[in-house]
Amino acid sequence: MKRTRASSLLPVVVLAAASVTLAACRSVTPAISVDGETISMDDFERDLRDVEAAAERNETLAADTTLVTDGRVTTGFVATWAGQRANDLIVEHELTRRGLSVSDADRAAARQELGEVLNAFEDRFADALVDARARRSVLTQALAPGSPDAINELIASANVTIDPRYGRWDGELASVIGPSPIDVPDGRGPQPIDAGPNPFG
Repeated sequence: MKRTRASSLLPVVVLAAASVTLAACRSVTPAISVDGETISMDDFERDLRDVEAAAERNETLAADTTLVTDGRVTTGFVATWAGQRANDLIVEHELTRRGLSVSDADRAAARQELGEVLNAFEDRFADALVDARARRSVLTQALAPGSPDAINELIASANVTIDPRYGRWDGELASVIGPSPIDVPDGRGPQPIDAGPNPFG
C-alpha cells in the first residue's frame, strides 16, 4: 500500500532515531559500523532511494530543499541519516543488553507522536520509523526518564565508523558531519556539507 499524505520529513529525522532495516547486515564494504556490527551500503542506499521515491510522490517532501534537490537527497540529509542509522543501532544494542523490548503500546505511542508524516512513505519505511522511535523511548525511560543526556552519553561512547562518502562520525556531537565535496558520490552534490547539530539533542 502506498501512502500519499505528509508533513516535512525533517522533524522525523530530528526526533526519531530512524532505522529502515531492523536487522543490520554485514558487508565487506559497510556504510556504517557500530562496535563491529555493520549496515551495508546496499541497505543504506535503499533508505535514500526510498526517501527520494517518497518525494516524487509527495509535493511537500519534494519542496523541502533540506531533504531533496532535483529529486536527489542532499548530502546534508545523507549525513544526518547516517547518524540516525548509527544511533538507532546503538540504542538497539543497549536494549538487547538490558533485556528490554518494545511493546505494541510503545509502537502505538510512537506512531501517534510521529503523526501524518508517516503517510508519505511505504508501510515498510513508516513501520521502521515507528519502531526506531519506540526503541528510543523505551531506552530513555530505562536510563533517565525525561532527559536525553544518558542516551547521548551512551551514543558518544560507542565505536562508530562511517564510510567517508556519507560523512564522518563526531563522537562529541553523537552525529555525522557531512562529507567533503570530493567524497560525495556522483549525483549527490554539490549540497550543504554540514549536517547540522546533533539530531538527537
